[in-house]
Amino acid sequence: MPSRQYSLLGLAITLVVTLTGQSGVAFTINYPPPDGRSNAFIRYNEPDYEGEAYLVVAEEIERGGTNKLWQLLNDFSNRYPGRWEFRRAENDLQGSFDLLNYYICGPQTTDCGAEIGIPVSGGVGSLLDLRYYPALLPPGDPLPDPTGITRRVQWIQRVYSNHSLNPDRHGSIENVLDIDIGQTTPYYSGVAGNGFGVPPYRFFGDRPYRVDPVESHFWDAELYLVEEAQVIGSQKRTVTIYNGMKWGWRNNSRRKSTCNGSSGGGGCFTVTATNTNTLTNRELPLSDFDSGDPNQSAERVPEPTTILGLLALGAAGTIQMLKNKFTKQQ
Repeated sequence: MPSRQYSLLGLAITLVVTLTGQSGVAFTINYPPPDGRSNAFIRYNEPDYEGEAYLVVAEEIERGGTNKLWQLLNDFSNRYPGRWEFRRAENDLQGSFDLLNYYICGPQTTDCGAEIGIPVSGGVGSLLDLRYYPALLPPGDPLPDPTGITRRVQWIQRVYSNHSLNPDRHGSIENVLDIDIGQTTPYYSGVAGNGFGVPPYRFFGDRPYRVDPVESHFWDAELYLVEEAQVIGSQKRTVTIYNGMKWGWRNNSRRKSTCNGSSGGGGCFTVTATNTNTLTNRELPLSDFDSGDPNQSAERVPEPTTILGLLALGAAGTIQMLKNKFTKQQ
């Protein structure tokens, strides 16, 4: 496979795939045009925490899906015996995924998701807004069927993250098909559908978002274009999985110390009735050699020495030095 060039600043990613027994054709992932939103990195600085969030570079997934996707598809089909059959496509797509908008959102982003009609703010996440344009060349790409009766072009998305939505809990790993609870089809249930144009295209929009930006997250997705075929009068549906792409986002958050030493106390650690003998309430390291670990044992520090004591010590040392010198001269 030739080398891939990509940029989050508006350049296109071209992924060239050579088909067996055919001339080379290209499935492309094109990054946002100049008028699209494509900021890939953002910093945030809130009163209690700070951090940064960034996009995962979109790149091609092998045709037909990964083994992890197939594990989820097999689990899904087992729930509906005889209803679903999944297949890997024999040929790569020749069309393109055009990313109209692909950007990261931080707590200060006030319109995350506005492009697909669901803006939010105060959290962390990203937006992906793309169009699939088929290329009408042999052997041909699947075309969205306006009637939706026997052949349907759909999206299937697998999500893997450290903050599940069912239940909504940070630190709970999710590895799921991106569908609604109780949904009986494996297709993406968000903003997706057929668009108008020559040729007709298929659009997709997603705004993965979490409302706890004080926590650090990872959110990864595998997005595939698929085609469903169904014989009229039969309940069985055959789904062919074509090419797809990986995308997602990350954020790294750090809590700020609530310590404030500007009140004239000379430091952030205060002695209370419960911490006289142990450093349990320490907020900040007390020195460059202090780890900040509250379980770290405190070293005994000598009591301060008075100025008169220092003078007396110095005088005694001087007398002893002169005495030794006089003894050697005798």
